[in-house]
Amino acid sequence: MGVQPTGKKVDYESTEIYRISDGKIAEEWICSDTLTLMAQIGGRGFSIGKLAAMWLTGYRMWFALALGIALGALSLALLRLS
Repeated sequence: MGVQPTGKKVDYESTEIYRISDGKIAEEWICSDTLTLMAQIGGRGFSIGKLAAMWLTGYRMWFALALGIALGALSLALLRLS
């Protein structure tokens, strides 16, 4: 992410949640505290805008999926009315 190694020790939290189906990982959700991590290592030039963009990247996928499902349901409903 453009930050040079510092050798500093950091305190970092991340939560990972896995959904297992048929003995395999079917889905994974990760929530990481990137802002605190970057503050600890002195991430100069790492703006709130960049963090917001990273955060929104994950939501674009879910938004696109929800939009696709909604449009598909609407299309089916319209086809049934015709």
